[in-house]
Amino acid sequence: MKIVADDLSGPEIARFLDEHVQQMRSITPLESKHALDLDGLREPGITFWSVLDGASLVGCGAIKRLDEGHAELKSMRTRPARKRSGIASLLLAHIITEARRAGFTRLSLETGTAEFFRPARRLYEKFGFDYCEPFADYKPDPNSAFMTRTLCAQPARGRGGAGVEQDRAVAAEQRVVRAAAVRIRPRSAPPGIVRGGCHDRRMTEDRDQERDQLLSFLTYQRDSVLSIVDGLGEESWQTSVVPSGWTVAGLIAHLGGAERHWFQEVVNGHQGELPWDEGLPPYDPEAPHVCDRPSADVRAYYEEQCRRSDEVLADVSLSDRPRGKHGDPEIDDQVTTVRWVVLHMIEETAAHSGHLEIARELLDGRTRQGLR
Repeated sequence: MKIVADDLSGPEIARFLDEHVQQMRSITPLESKHALDLDGLREPGITFWSVLDGASLVGCGAIKRLDEGHAELKSMRTRPARKRSGIASLLLAHIITEARRAGFTRLSLETGTAEFFRPARRLYEKFGFDYCEPFADYKPDPNSAFMTRTLCAQPARGRGGAGVEQDRAVAAEQRVVRAAAVRIRPRSAPPGIVRGGCHDRRMTEDRDQERDQLLSFLTYQRDSVLSIVDGLGEESWQTSVVPSGWTVAGLIAHLGGAERHWFQEVVNGHQGELPWDEGLPPYDPEAPHVCDRPSADVRAYYEEQCRRSDEVLADVSLSDRPRGKHGDPEIDDQVTTVRWVVLHMIEETAAHSGHLEIARELLDGRTRQGLR
């Protein structure tokens, strides 16, 4: 499953949107219909995304710029055969994140009041939208419901003071978004995946599809890690609840180090110092993972390493041979392709996601915080 910016030039999206407009016309009186057609969505100030499952178009959504800080959510649609599978939640979480990155501080929407629109209204409520008065050029209408929510500013990385407070506000916002994001329900194995030992078997006949699948799984596991720790109290980040002594802060910092080591150092062959390294003891694989730095800094470090990993992966193929070495001869003999590294990091991130889920329950009683 991937979400891509769409220029609306393809015939499939044209048909998909036409079906949407025709459906809205059949449900909503003409004077209350506000769905944009293809030409309307091509107007300046609109950003449009499509959701693809392999080569299949399964959903879409857009934002329309109203002013410098205010955008409107438009054209949210899921293919009817794929409703209630989590696609709308996945897309809405993406759109909220992108709207915030674009500098918008408020996102609003208009939807219907009929029974048909009840699932949509419930979805928006879960994502923190509140009912409001008509906005922009809308007028009061018994067939329309208006909703809005604020968006926190994009967090700064590694700041103290007010920056930490801003990061915490963003974390609270993301907690609402991720908690609302319903899991994509697999229908047995994901398309194209074969069962068995995945480190040494091709997962699909289509290499592009394989790459999309693996990177989507990696992103999903990373997001699950962040979802689990969203809203966790500062003291709890430094509190161990297991005999071995690791902490949430230590495990997130470890995952950031793993992203850095495997993608930047092993795949890309680059080793360099970062400000994060100052004052840290040498890495000891036998020591419990602990870190005494503020949670906002730990989280920012992890997110930055994930971003750098994605930059490395954008320039290589899965079949490329890594340029660097892990440092353990037995493991280095196995690491013959980038594919191995990606699979290892999916495995590593998923394992620690489970550890974090257990720690979260023991720390504050919260359960099911991950994306499964």
